[in-house]
Amino acid sequence: MKNKEHCFQSIITIPPYQDGVKVCKLSEKDIDAMYAICISNPYYFACMKSKPTKASLKEDLTALPMGKSMQDKYFLGFYHQEELLGFLDAIVGYPNEDCLYIGWFMIHKKYQGTMFAQTLMKTLLHQCFSAKYARLGCIKGNVVAEKFWTKLGFHFTKEEMDMGKYQVRMMETSL
Repeated sequence: MKNKEHCFQSIITIPPYQDGVKVCKLSEKDIDAMYAICISNPYYFACMKSKPTKASLKEDLTALPMGKSMQDKYFLGFYHQEELLGFLDAIVGYPNEDCLYIGWFMIHKKYQGTMFAQTLMKTLLHQCFSAKYARLGCIKGNVVAEKFWTKLGFHFTKEEMDMGKYQVRMMETSL
């Protein structure tokens, strides 16, 4: 990690928030705000064929792949003043030490289409994480997410996974 404490417990300047966006680890006290962001994104949950719940968000805060610990997990929130704008769930060193795995990235619907999410993700990937590449699973058919990640330089690999209710296509980018 590059300057981990600075990146994840500080203010970063992301247009249009010139007064700064606070980046911090999320906890159970943030569940209501996280839930509001999820509710603002019905398209995502329609692609997953599910609905968000506060209980599932609580589980997500500590969910880890086998072999990883909470020291490797960064469930980060992005606050402007007192408002949670979005969140990121990332695991460093998964599935190998050179990789940053993005489990979830969600921005409140009212801030989508403003370049905020792209600028935020570019800043995080290039200033805060020292991995050689980033990887994520994109729900097959989620054209909004496919377009977003492609604009950030991610490309589809040949890997696909059956998650029961939906299919996931893996994407990667070099950092």
